[in-house]
Amino acid sequence: MLGDGLYTAVTFINQHTPWLVPTVVGALTPLLVMVGMHVSLLPLATLSITRFGSETIMGPGMLASNIAQAGAAAAIAFREKQARGRQIALSASVTALSGITEPALYGVTLKYKRALTCVMVSGGLAGLFAGLTGLVRYSFGSPGIFTLPVFIGNNPANFRNALFTVAIAFGLTFVSTYLFAIVEKKTPVDTNEPAIKCQNLKSVVTGKLIPLKDVNDDVFASGSLGHGVAIAPEDDLIVAPVDAVVTMTYPTGHAIGLTTATGQEILIHVGINTVKMNGRGFKTLVKADQHVTAGEPLIQIDLNLIEQESFDPTVMVLLLNTPADRINIQKKVTVTTDDHLLIVTQAVSEA
Repeated sequence: MLGDGLYTAVTFINQHTPWLVPTVVGALTPLLVMVGMHVSLLPLATLSITRFGSETIMGPGMLASNIAQAGAAAAIAFREKQARGRQIALSASVTALSGITEPALYGVTLKYKRALTCVMVSGGLAGLFAGLTGLVRYSFGSPGIFTLPVFIGNNPANFRNALFTVAIAFGLTFVSTYLFAIVEKKTPVDTNEPAIKCQNLKSVVTGKLIPLKDVNDDVFASGSLGHGVAIAPEDDLIVAPVDAVVTMTYPTGHAIGLTTATGQEILIHVGINTVKMNGRGFKTLVKADQHVTAGEPLIQIDLNLIEQESFDPTVMVLLLNTPADRINIQKKVTVTTDDHLLIVTQAVSEA
């Protein structure tokens, strides 16, 4: 229903003020990606290329947004004090430049609300430039620096405008994020215990262990988002692996972010491409900033519905700011929520 509404709204804007479409798409793409609604624009873009040989619905605006994500991640890499945090942000920036924004969105900018705001505002302004200059895309490809040739056509100025769009998006976002999106320390869980040098994380769900490199998603399998493990779930309840604070929830309910007392940032992501389910089959049971204890329910899922709609239900448990050599994955075939899943052998607060 929401996708149909977006389709109708963009169609209306495109018919009356077409220059405004890249502005709207440039600003809202991060939110659309989070809820899987960006795919609703694909039929319009396909129809436009089929009929006119070019399109302005997706390409120009998403180019602005993707490059803006890269700019924000690069700025955070410069501001980040922890070596692992810098590495993650820099890697996310590079992948965003190539048109893959999930590592930047989920691993970097969503952690800092002001950074996400900078991405949306700068993406919208770069999209406005693209719209006012009539930037069009002649064929498909994930918008990024490596697919810039899709903007080459009969009008020589079109490619030049694409380059200006990239420069505006990256430059504005980098500067605004560097100046205003200060890297903040996460609020730790209240505790009187001494500093922990070894942290045990229990399994978030009962199921079969899968090496992260074998997950059917290149972003997760590459480790660019973070290191950890995957589980083929056999239960409908996702629970907290450790005492922590809920730092991120998602409108679609398919993922959740936690931060422990020692500063470990954990992302629990349920399923591959399940964001496209738009929240069906997912119910978040906690709120942002809520303190949770190990074993406390976080997300209720409908495993049967996920499988019926042909989505992979694999659950990924990622440590976003912990090097792989500090993570010991338990060597088991199957686990329950009572079993230890990961052991972090050293505090992650070191620079």
